Amino acid sequence: MLEKLLGFARMLNELQVVERVIRVKDKDRWENDMEHSYHLAMLAWYIIDSQKLSLDREKVFRYALAHDLVEVYAGDTYLFSSDQALLDSKLERERIAAKRLVKEFPEVPEMHEAILRYVMKDDPESRF
Repeated sequence: MLEKLLGFARMLNELQVVERVIRVKDKDRWENDMEHSYHLAMLAWYIIDSQKLSLDREKVFRYALAHDLVEVYAGDTYLFSSDQALLDSKLERERIAAKRLVKEFPEVPEMHEAILRYVMKDDPESRF
């Protein structure tokens, strides 16, 4: 059990290394995926509550926290990248990464389902 927990913690530490193409305010560095996911979850919480949206908050939090986990293995793909091959390979790289996450961490099936459902955009929370 401890070894699995440490492996999951190491994977999360790698999420902090995945840089995005967004500068951190007043810093000379890029935002990372860990910061992005937390920021997204907090903004979602604020918007859902302040606008009294009828969304399942817990589901939105799961999507916000899990949606970029595949980038630990697939890397971040900047939406406006000039590298067409990178853009074209995004879905396949992320599909392979999602399979690797399932293989390495089968004990958290809800996390894997959140990643899949986020990609499918088949409910109001994933589209939000």
